[in-house]
Amino acid sequence: MFTLRPYQTEAHEATHNAFARGLHRPGIQLPTGTGKTRLMAYGAEIVWRGGERVNIYLHRDTLVDQTKRTLVLAGIPEDEIGIVKANKHEIDRRCLVVSIHSLRNKERLLTLPKPKLNIVDEAHVSVSATYRNLY
Repeated sequence: MFTLRPYQTEAHEATHNAFARGLHRPGIQLPTGTGKTRLMAYGAEIVWRGGERVNIYLHRDTLVDQTKRTLVLAGIPEDEIGIVKANKHEIDRRCLVVSIHSLRNKERLLTLPKPKLNIVDEAHVSVSATYRNLY
């Protein structure tokens, strides 16, 4: 597991506190290059380590492998991370990295396991029809 920078720790703690207060959809906004993927992986690892399922949704296929590598650096074993995109549908893992575009297929969407935590990268695009179907 890696160490977060102070501003990442502050964002993580604020999110944790939001959940503790009963909020269900807190958001984190950070500028480009400040380690949002590391912060997502850090939170995902905590949920995974607690024995729960976590799904991370990405709007670009090119981010799937990068996110998986970061999850491994955060401490989740590679064989515990499933990929859902194109011709991959590895839904038997407790941590899923999902290309949202692969869920346009309703049958695929319906087989996706319900996680304890959903993480949406680039939340500003999460109002699209594909994301609305997921919700």
